[in-house]
Amino acid sequence: MNYIKRKLYLLYFIIVAIFMLVFYFVLSNIVENRIEEQETKRLDHDMISLTTYIDEQIHQNRIDESDTEEAIQILETIVPIVNERVTFLDPEGNVLYDSSQESEKIGEIFNAFEIQKLLEGEMVRITDYTTKRSAQPLYFVAQAVYNETNQPLGILRIASEIPDLADIIRLVFIVLLIGMVLLATFLFLLLKKWMDQITTPIDQMQGVLSELSVADYEVRYVGQSYKEINDLGNSINELAENLEQQELELKTSEKRMERLINHLIVGVMLLDENRIVRIVNPAMNELLNVNLYGEKNLLYTDYIKSAELTELIERSYALKKTLNAEITIYFPDEKVLDANVVPIPGKEEGEKNYIVLLYNITEMRRLENIRTDFTANVSHELRTPVTALKGFSETLLDGAMYDEKVLKEFLEIMSKEATRLDSMVQDILQLSKLEQRKLSVSTEKVNLREVAEEVLTILQQRIDQKKMTCWIEEDSPVTITANRDQLKQILMNLVANAIIYTPAEGMVIIHLSQVDNEAHIQVIDNGIGLSKKDQTRIFERFYRVDKARSRNSGGTGLGLSIVKWLVENMNGRLELFSEENIGTTFGVILPINPVENNKKEYTFTQYLHEINRI
Repeated sequence: MNYIKRKLYLLYFIIVAIFMLVFYFVLSNIVENRIEEQETKRLDHDMISLTTYIDEQIHQNRIDESDTEEAIQILETIVPIVNERVTFLDPEGNVLYDSSQESEKIGEIFNAFEIQKLLEGEMVRITDYTTKRSAQPLYFVAQAVYNETNQPLGILRIASEIPDLADIIRLVFIVLLIGMVLLATFLFLLLKKWMDQITTPIDQMQGVLSELSVADYEVRYVGQSYKEINDLGNSINELAENLEQQELELKTSEKRMERLINHLIVGVMLLDENRIVRIVNPAMNELLNVNLYGEKNLLYTDYIKSAELTELIERSYALKKTLNAEITIYFPDEKVLDANVVPIPGKEEGEKNYIVLLYNITEMRRLENIRTDFTANVSHELRTPVTALKGFSETLLDGAMYDEKVLKEFLEIMSKEATRLDSMVQDILQLSKLEQRKLSVSTEKVNLREVAEEVLTILQQRIDQKKMTCWIEEDSPVTITANRDQLKQILMNLVANAIIYTPAEGMVIIHLSQVDNEAHIQVIDNGIGLSKKDQTRIFERFYRVDKARSRNSGGTGLGLSIVKWLVENMNGRLELFSEENIGTTFGVILPINPVENNKKEYTFTQYLHEINRI
């Protein structure tokens, strides 16, 4: 605003200077014309008085045309009263008398035309004559004087010397100049105060706007001025408040977005058009086994070593469109990833950023493979009892049913296979419910020893058939919060499996204990044991160490898979210790008081939905 103030001050002084010059010239003309007008009126009045007096004297003294001496004597008697320069000229314009003692002669100031006008009775005025000696202006008024017979006796002239008008005008101007300077100074002070009341708040507003331009939205205008300027300041304050609120909302939104991205199970990485990493979430670091969190100005190629992923990103940059591919990375461990590269608009017009999304589908692919294997295994396992039922029924229909011994033998086999088929179907249904988390999760306080005793009671017939020894060891009473039926099935399957793979007269021990907040259940046998290869696959569906022994005992090959799913469903874990020809120990570790896991995770579809919502 200083520039505007300087311009306004300069304009003010120029206007004042121009006004003073114009005022000077106008005042000069007015004063000069006024003085001339007053002098002319005065001389006219004196001339009328003088001629009237002379005319009266001429008529009284009967002065004729040739008696000019007597006329001059009359003038000499009245000149002291007039107090002006009086000159008497003959009709030809020659000076006969002049009351002034100056040496300069001014008799030849009338031309023949003016003399003729005077002799005809007109009054002649001259206002532009200047004396040569003093250079002072002289004003003249002349009129003819007539004798008694009304013949021209001569010309009477009155002259008045006027002081130098320039000095008068200069004096008046100086006085007025002083007054105008004082007035201009007063007006300048008022102008300065008025300008300060306008420019100071505007300077403050400019400072506020400068702070707003650098994102300092807490600054406010606090000045006071005219209503219109205060309204403008209030509007700026409202703008600052709105910007502050928008910044707060933006920061809140950014924090929500950051929390959302950081809690996604989908790996997210934002690249700018120069392939610099701008945003990366923990899931991406985990998937790529790198730490890009907090790093800036890094090329993604410095950290991503997957050729497939790099090629996908570069193709998206080249084509400027969304690309999707399933890629496999092998370090530090093998993962199958669903990769998406999505171009999005950048902050600047025409700028493009790229979002890289990685979703770990390793488990999905593994489950698909397991499902495929499961389908094949189910088909194979169901075919055996179905084939047996079909074969024996056809044999009976062909005539064997009339042989009572054969009929009974075949019916017993068919009943056994039907029972095995029913057990397999029930196990398959139960396993399916476990995988879909559709089993009842009602819990209660359960004493482990009571459940173990019930299991041994149910399996007592099998134990007796093989003349085995089974007992329960308990360090101290253990009670947990769990689903009683699921816990009973875990123990049933583990003990039944131990009975199947333990030779006659062997032993099975159920050991119960509590360590901290966990219950430990161990089923120990001295059976055939498991090889290292079998230990890695023992929990797979339909996997059997000894297929003949399992089928003969009515096993379906799903018992340990069901145990695994039930234990995991109860937030527990399984342990396996085995050595061939020595024995096997299955350990089940369950929480005493399980706590529901309420941690929220986002799937890829939910993530995209949440992004669109924000």
